[in-house]
Amino acid sequence: MACHGMLLSIYTAVLSVLQRDADRLLSLSRVAGGKESGVKVMEEIRPLGDLHLVMMVQLCGYVIARQQQAVSACITPQSSNGGTEGSLAEPNATSMQIDLESEMQQVLARLRHTLRVE
Repeated sequence: MACHGMLLSIYTAVLSVLQRDADRLLSLSRVAGGKESGVKVMEEIRPLGDLHLVMMVQLCGYVIARQQQAVSACITPQSSNGGTEGSLAEPNATSMQIDLESEMQQVLARLRHTLRVE
């Protein structure tokens, strides 16, 4: 669980950096569209000029989903065994994991919305 939590924190940090890059790209495209005379301001421009950024977001989303599936598959059988090892810390760890996952999902959703993918 600790490794999963650390990975979620790392993914959140990586997605935050990608969000900053996407915001920068979007602001640059709007400025470039507004400077040209006689050309409509590019309000609806899709920042697909930086294809690497979009591909990184999609790759991160895929890796995150696969990790969550793997962790869920590993944790479910352990919970049903009724073992006493780690049972005292499980509720706190589970709530912390849920908080980390929801924070990371919010950052990923905001990033996808900025890039207008999926």
